[in-house]
Amino acid sequence: MPNWAGRNTKRCSNVCTFFLKVGGRNLPALHLLLPEEQLAWRMKGDVAATLLLRSSEYRKTFSTVLNRVYQQSDVRPQKSLVALAHSRLVTNGRAERPENNQPVQHGQANVVHNGIIVNVDELWESNQHLQRRAEVDTEVIAALLDEAMTITGDMVAAMQAVFGKLQGAASIAWTCAAMPAVGLATNTGDLFLARSRDNVVAVFGSERFILSTALAGAGSSDAWGPVVQLPPGKGLSVSFDPADRCSGSFFNLADGPVQKGLAPGCARPEVVIEDLEISRQAAPLSVIMREADLSLLRYSETTVAELRRCARCVLPETFPFIQFDSQGVCNYCHG
Repeated sequence: MPNWAGRNTKRCSNVCTFFLKVGGRNLPALHLLLPEEQLAWRMKGDVAATLLLRSSEYRKTFSTVLNRVYQQSDVRPQKSLVALAHSRLVTNGRAERPENNQPVQHGQANVVHNGIIVNVDELWESNQHLQRRAEVDTEVIAALLDEAMTITGDMVAAMQAVFGKLQGAASIAWTCAAMPAVGLATNTGDLFLARSRDNVVAVFGSERFILSTALAGAGSSDAWGPVVQLPPGKGLSVSFDPADRCSGSFFNLADGPVQKGLAPGCARPEVVIEDLEISRQAAPLSVIMREADLSLLRYSETTVAELRRCARCVLPETFPFIQFDSQGVCNYCHG
């Protein structure tokens, strides 16, 4: 989380601006974790990011969290803060069901995910001991990560184990219980990361341009290091040590997983999560009468129809890094 200077009101305003630039108008969600206190707050709802950031629930929660993080300091945070913000375009799972909106929790794993898992039904069928509660495909990733953490006790090994089972596109960020770390992994290359020059803050996003634009408004230009991409097939576990430094290095998702041989749950201090649902409130309708510009809705149906698509998951040839085999099946379906 960026090290915002000034009083809490200004920090809240800066954080609001940052999330708004990243989240836009899509359905928003936010997961805040204080590892040292084993406390977390999760906010999601059926409102646009602009409305969430203006809500009293958001302001009150963020003020509480920032008071705990900064304590008596006006400049430097005294405790680690992990924040996962996500804006969702509904692909599967009804948005009116809270469990379908991200971050998705299963056990002690909280996950945000971009992409489409095409073998989600097969994964649930082959893991019937795991209970399915939602319609969204992200839940199977969270369930498998939670189980892998029970077996390995290690975030890197857990990501390697899970991505070896996924077919389709997946870029994820996740936390496990109250562990002072964030796991990042992608098989499409749609994750970008930047660290502050003092290595106190790590910020990530799904697009280079959006992340760079947001960082441009979050401190002086020399406060941040370069924005780097997590290449397809790579992962990263960003850990926060007692000296308040973030560390981690890329690893190959195809390697391992290395079994750590730890007892179930030994590396997972449990976390208490407060859930906040932000819903639309009825408001008078205002009607603006104007001539519609129908040209904005026109597109070349012929061009769209002629796009080459995966024979299995129908991803188009314009999808980043996609390749097709001789049967027309894409590399994401092959895992």
